[in-house]
Amino acid sequence: MLKSLKGSKLIRDQLEGRLEYKTGELVQDRYPVRCLPQYMVPLVEGLDNIAQQVTTEINSASDNSLIDPDKGMDYHGGNFLGQYIGIAMDQLRYYLGLMAKHLDVQIALLVTPEFSNGLPSCLIGNTQRTVNMGLKGLQISGNSIMPLLMFYGHPLIDRFPTDRFPTHAEQFNQNISSLGHGSAHLARQSID
Repeated sequence: MLKSLKGSKLIRDQLEGRLEYKTGELVQDRYPVRCLPQYMVPLVEGLDNIAQQVTTEINSASDNSLIDPDKGMDYHGGNFLGQYIGIAMDQLRYYLGLMAKHLDVQIALLVTPEFSNGLPSCLIGNTQRTVNMGLKGLQISGNSIMPLLMFYGHPLIDRFPTDRFPTHAEQFNQNISSLGHGSAHLARQSID
């Protein structure tokens, strides 16, 4: 490998300490830029999976019994349970929190002159205006919302209703529930 790469201008020799970078220039882009595909693609694929699950459930039979008139039979299944929806909403909140975290650091890099590669502070466009905060308000708002979204979607705290709280209704006949409504309500809050 070393023989094949010898003389290349695209590599540096760690042993010789040769660096062909300007002082203060990054050797590598920061993670929010360099790792964008590795960070976001699992979230995008997860959102796609959630959309497929919700679509399937919306188009499924959801009543307590299915009646087959040709055979004169009724089947009492559990299609109404909504576990797919409950878990999907828990995952949706988790993914929203991770997306907010990534957007927060990207916006911070854009509005901070030390990291924005020559862009104006806070991305101020019209410097002639006496009051112009550019996108600093966006950064502050995003940074204040992100922790809440992370909290709503964090799997290690008691915020995933679908894996908690058995119910004991009707002599334990209905003693397990997806609690999808509560999870969907929290997902709605995250989206809002």
